[in-house]
Order: sequence, then structure tokens, then C-alpha cells
Amino acid sequence: MKSIKQETLRHKEAFEYYYLIGDKRSYSKVAKEFSVSETSIKKWSQSFNWAERVVQRDIEIGKKLEEKTKKAVVNEKANYRKIVNVLVSRFVERLKANDKLSLIMEVSDLEKLIKLDLLLMGEATDRSEATEEHKFTEKKIENAYNELYPEVKVKEEDGKTKEADKEDEAEDIISKINEKQRQKEQ
Repeated sequence: MKSIKQETLRHKEAFEYYYLIGDKRSYSKVAKEFSVSETSIKKWSQSFNWAERVVQRDIEIGKKLEEKTKKAVVNEKANYRKIVNVLVSRFVERLKANDKLSLIMEVSDLEKLIKLDLLLMGEATDRSEATEEHKFTEKKIENAYNELYPEVKVKEEDGKTKEADKEDEAEDIISKINEKQRQKEQ
């Protein structure tokens, strides 16, 4: 079969129709639509690489769809991270104010929020090779908060509460944490 050298507008329209038919595409449908023989359509298809062009276009559309999906996922993760950051900030503010409402959110809730934030950033939230000293436990987190926010009363193992005695130092630490968070956001 002799190939056609120059693709005309009619040939391009026939290809577009062929492509738009989708999974049920056939030369006979195109031939009928363009009032030509099926042999002519086969010749056009071979001359202008319709099968290859269909595959290429599907790949291009797939890439565009994938990119849109990735953007949507990134945007959703960013929105969730904003929510997590607001909740963590509120928790810290309540800790600083020694607000009784902070009891609604316990240290384990904060740990879950931090893990959610790490997960949204694509980071590991758990390590299977973690040793006992590296595992987050509620007690270790409470101890860390005692050091960071000594003005907050935290229950000790014996059930008594620990009163803060380093309020100025805690405020400095909180300021540093807030500054680092602002830097990350920029």
C-alpha cells in the first residue's frame, strides 16, 4: 500500500474522530463518518501512524491526569498540615496559660498530631529498629514538656502535681519554637 506524504486537515479530522471513538474505535466507523472506503482509512492510518499517535496521546493524557492528581494530593496535605499546626499551636498556648481546657487534649493526642504531620510530609512515623530509649512514651513526652514548659502542672508518677519554677526560661523556649515554626513556614 502506497503511503500518503502530506497530512491534510481532512486526515487530521479523521484521526481526531478515530481517537475520540475510544475503545470501540474501528476503521469502518471512521470510513462511514467521512464517507470514504475502509481501505482509504487504513491507508491514512498507516501513512500517519494512527496507532502510535493513539498510544502517545494516551500517555500524554495520563501524565497530565497524574500531575493534576499529585497537585490535588499536595494541596490536601497542605490543608491538613495547617489544621494540625493550628491544633498544636492551640495546645501550646493552653499549656502556657495553664488552661484547664488543655486537659481535653492530652499528650498522647499531641503525639498523634505530630505523627500525622510527619506522615503528611512523607516522613516515617515509626521506626521498626527503634530501641527502647528512642521510643516515644507518654511519660517521656510528659518529661520533655516538664522541661520545656515548667510553668505547667504535670502529674508525677506518685499522683502529685509538679509546680513550675522556671517560667522565664519556658517563655524563651516557647519563643524559640515559635520563631523556628515561622521560619519553616516562609
